[in-house]
Amino acid sequence: MSPKWRRALGYGWQVLIGVISALVTAVLLDAFAGNKFQGAVIAGLGLIYVTIRSVGVGVVMMLRNVMRGLDTDLTRVRLLLGDEVGDREARARVLDTMHVELVKAIINGVFMAINSFLCGAVLWNALHK
Repeated sequence: MSPKWRRALGYGWQVLIGVISALVTAVLLDAFAGNKFQGAVIAGLGLIYVTIRSVGVGVVMMLRNVMRGLDTDLTRVRLLLGDEVGDREARARVLDTMHVELVKAIINGVFMAINSFLCGAVLWNALHK
């Protein structure tokens, strides 16, 4: 399997997991729609879950930026000292992997926003009826 197909399959898998997550959230919220208290509790737990996961996405993005900055700075220091920079192909592969993980984190973020909207709407309706 070529790297482009493998990458597309990884993105597709993230989308599939996100769709399943949104569907499970919608089914759970619909199952408890008859009882305002239970619906509010499930929606609140869903918002807590989304908050925890969004912190993870933020950490992924932060670590990517930190590692990229460190790589750039350390490469510059090594060039100034006249030292060997290292295997450029290996570094390119690592940067490519970091990009793939960033895109996956963004896909997760989109579906977390959908879940957050669903939970927020149910919580709003439960509290304002």
